[in-house]
Amino acid sequence: HTFNDSILINSTDKLSLTLEKAKFALGEPDYLIADGLDECEEDCFMIAEELENWAAGHLSTKIIVTTRTGILGGWEFLKLLPLKRQDIIKFAQRLLEDSLKVETFLKWLETRNNISLASTNPLILGFLVQIYQDNPQEIPNRSMLYEKIITLAYKRPLQDRKSSKVDEEIAYKILNIIGLKILENPNLSKRKLKELISQKISNDFSIKLFDARQEVEKVLFFWINNRILEDVKIGTDDLIIFTHKTINSYVAACCICERDP
Repeated sequence: HTFNDSILINSTDKLSLTLEKAKFALGEPDYLIADGLDECEEDCFMIAEELENWAAGHLSTKIIVTTRTGILGGWEFLKLLPLKRQDIIKFAQRLLEDSLKVETFLKWLETRNNISLASTNPLILGFLVQIYQDNPQEIPNRSMLYEKIITLAYKRPLQDRKSSKVDEEIAYKILNIIGLKILENPNLSKRKLKELISQKISNDFSIKLFDARQEVEKVLFFWINNRILEDVKIGTDDLIIFTHKTINSYVAACCICERDP
């Protein structure tokens, strides 16, 4: 099948339409929603190219692609708004299944000034709920809270997509370096960031620069997929940012502590 045929088949798989009827009914659709480009993993760039080619032949169709990567050059990038308080409550209710627990959970967030952190995305909110359920008294300060969040982000399997595997030591090391580099220069391009980190990993682990670049690419994808980092396009620039600035500050501090114990 062609890429266009694949779109039609996926769009009509529950409508019992033949491919020919689908072509007639959806030859020029008003909208195309391509959800989860990141889940294509190693085929991500190929699918993105096919989408761009398809878009060029369907100028009247409005196309919405959900992705955390900025690989679609020239497309308008819109970021999801932070979760509102009512969204946090609804999400917590689904996980805690007890209105009293939800109320005490919200008080715990407010007492520790973690509302803005909880509103970052559902995954971070889920980590906070899990930390609260385990034993919040074991987390006396925000530093330990961020450590726990990042540990959960590394270890907990993803529910909505296939989890990738990366070496734990290198994963944390690269994340910490990313944090420091971005803190030092928030406008550092994705390409330059990857090159700087690859050179450092090559030196620190005594591996070839080519192998270091591959490792950095894998780890970068891992932390984006696990929603600690985001791949965004601002104007014409591809940048890597953290989902929450305080997490950026925490891992940058970790990097400095490793460098200057």
